Amino acid sequence: MRLNKWTKIRDAENTIGWLENTFLGEKRNVQVVSTSAEIRAAPNASAAIVFEAQRAVLMEATAAASVDGWLAVRHRDGQTGFVRVSQVWGA
Repeated sequence: MRLNKWTKIRDAENTIGWLENTFLGEKRNVQVVSTSAEIRAAPNASAAIVFEAQRAVLMEATAAASVDGWLAVRHRDGQTGFVRVSQVWGA
């Protein structure tokens, strides 16, 4: 919800707050909420694991989530792949 210069936000712990719009960027990030998340080379469970991200790691969502529950992501180190939406918050 946006109100003038402010946007209502909710974090991974379900806390609600307000943030001034000037602090919001165009990129959308997600946070790993499971103990670890397997980032795969393709959006399916049999694809090779590219890397694992531990709980609380932030990654950029590079596309909208697919209807079958996968999200394309990029780690700050440049690695890319696909994560299960159920393993991240913010998708």
